[in-house]
Amino acid sequence: MPWELRWFENDMTNYKLALDWFKTIDEIFIRENLREDKYIFLRNSKDIGIKLRPFDDEKTNRLRFRLEIKWRKDIKSDFSVTGRQIYGNMEDWTKWGWILDDLPASPDSILDTIPTKNNGPILKLEKLRFLRRYLFQENTCKSVEWLNMDKDEGLQCEITKIMKEDAAAWWTMGFEGIGKKNNEMEFRKAIQKILKDFKIKLERKNSVGYPEWIKLNHRSFS
Repeated sequence: MPWELRWFENDMTNYKLALDWFKTIDEIFIRENLREDKYIFLRNSKDIGIKLRPFDDEKTNRLRFRLEIKWRKDIKSDFSVTGRQIYGNMEDWTKWGWILDDLPASPDSILDTIPTKNNGPILKLEKLRFLRRYLFQENTCKSVEWLNMDKDEGLQCEITKIMKEDAAAWWTMGFEGIGKKNNEMEFRKAIQKILKDFKIKLERKNSVGYPEWIKLNHRSFS
């Protein structure tokens, strides 16, 4: 899994502004979905994430589940966009994933089998996600329709509202590399181009991956 760059905020006025911008930056298809991801809270680590996520398998026309483990192996704290108050931390992740076909009666029991001594609860986060995908082509970043990305190199961009009952909503904007090239400079320049007209201030202190954000905010969602 290549580079990733993400910010979290709980200012929902900024969420509306960011989403309005996201829907109008070009006319290429935006994919929208609603899903509930389940995370194991690892109290002593912000570099490892474990989650169970559902997905609609278009080939079999049924709901399936994927268990994902990711490890942050590097971080670059020098991302910025010229002329904008945008600063962030680019993170280099390795990810492993397994599609779970033989599920027990409840998907939650899969996570119950993972040792969590000295850690914490399983967190269930509902996500309303708006996504775009981009291809790297001759030093440019081109927005493309979702189905054109199966074997290409590029990145995914998302604006996601994070919700949980009886908890204040958060939102995140994230960029995730797609493919195997793992080209840091190409990834960096593509995001700088996408964000060149983004008018919301993004601070480095809010630029973390999901494992670190969960570690900092798990009490709000437990």
